[in-house]
Amino acid sequence: MEVGLINSTGRYLTAEFFGFRINATATTLGKKQCWFIEPGDNNVFYIRSHLGRYLSGDEKGNVSCTSESKGPNEQFIIEYCPENSGRWALRNQQTSRYFGGNEDLLKCYEKEPTSMEWWIPHLAIHPQINLQHVHRKTVACLKDNSLLCLKTIPWGSDSLITIDWEGKDGEAKYSLKSANNLYLEQNGDLKENSSQACLYRLEVICGLKGGLAFKDEAEKYLTAVGPYGKMQTRKGTIGMEESFIFQNSYPQGAMLAQNHRNVSIRQGVSLLANQQELEDNEIHQLEFEKESGGWSFRAANGKLWTVVNDGIDAIADKKSKHILFDLEYFSDGWMAVKARVSKKYLTLKDSSGKLSAASTHPEKFLFSMINRPIIVLRTEYGFIGYNQYDMSIKCDNNLSHTFFLEHRNGEYHIKEKQNTGNYCWTVTSNKKVMLHDGVAYPFYFEHSSQNKFVIRTQANVYIKCEQNGTVKAEANRQNATEIEF
Repeated sequence: MEVGLINSTGRYLTAEFFGFRINATATTLGKKQCWFIEPGDNNVFYIRSHLGRYLSGDEKGNVSCTSESKGPNEQFIIEYCPENSGRWALRNQQTSRYFGGNEDLLKCYEKEPTSMEWWIPHLAIHPQINLQHVHRKTVACLKDNSLLCLKTIPWGSDSLITIDWEGKDGEAKYSLKSANNLYLEQNGDLKENSSQACLYRLEVICGLKGGLAFKDEAEKYLTAVGPYGKMQTRKGTIGMEESFIFQNSYPQGAMLAQNHRNVSIRQGVSLLANQQELEDNEIHQLEFEKESGGWSFRAANGKLWTVVNDGIDAIADKKSKHILFDLEYFSDGWMAVKARVSKKYLTLKDSSGKLSAASTHPEKFLFSMINRPIIVLRTEYGFIGYNQYDMSIKCDNNLSHTFFLEHRNGEYHIKEKQNTGNYCWTVTSNKKVMLHDGVAYPFYFEHSSQNKFVIRTQANVYIKCEQNGTVKAEANRQNATEIEF
């Protein structure tokens, strides 16, 4: 698990590049403020910096972060605030002393935690995830106005979970939102607005399977109840039934061909563009391979699209050159898909709609992402939100903001829904990206790496985000900002 650790003065624990020094001086969560909590045996954890070094404490109370390996001095036990604030105390297993301090004065010295030894865990992952129940091995999905742990694999928009940080007044609390932007109450109901009944504290679980537990105001833990696995709180103790794991929520969508039919595996393992309906068999997952820079598609049967002779079948379990493709985007949001192994483009082989990697000329397909009905956008400078005074879009927010996303024929509309009305992103004459209450402005998404895209406008220019928070439509493809979703 990746977190930021905030001390009682509101400063993040930071690992500097120079000399592997640590301090608590930062006011925002960035790369240097990210820490990985790694479970070990016997209820101990190891705390690793972004530099791959482990937090250590010695018998003199000194603390450092230079060790590349795990040993007794790197073992910590996480204790949870008895006031149910969600704060953590980090006790060194070897010395039984607590880690804390401020600025450059960090020690692992106190026998009992004072205010300076209580840390607020701020999740550093992208907040839109899939949530797996460890014991049932199923993921939470939206059904009948409840979150049910039913599916064995997250497929479609109903499996999207958004974790909102609601830490205030020295407390670390989170809410869970379903794909329709409703908050999960402790009794299992979904509500339009967050309340105390929707707030949870995080506790980390040791062991091989690890995981997280969510504790409510009444100090009971979230679990999956009954034959359908309805999510609600029940018991005041943690077991396998109270353990959850975060999973990446990869982009999933429909692939529309030139014959205006969706690509499907409804008939078996062969990919055919012959369906007007959009169900699980017509949904495909887009995955990026970092080493090669190529893309692969996963079908609803869990298998990867594979070039077989000149056809395409969803049959592969492992990565190979036969499952890699390149994406080439057109100005209207459609794209061509080129097979790496044959260096030819996907096309429709015949009137049956069978896909084939046999064309020397690009043929258009439309991939419409369907599993972000609500979307959180993050840049290297922070989350994308807006300035409530002038309605300008900003990219340096420390807290996430949820927008609504709609798509039509390759165009995406990014919207903000409020009690006073609905607003949407637009581009002004001075190239600034703003919210306005007029006609929705179309944008085009071009996937660039895993769970990241660049955004292009109708004028064929790209969105660029600056460190000062400004978001403008003034870039070319080479210097466009990659935005994480």
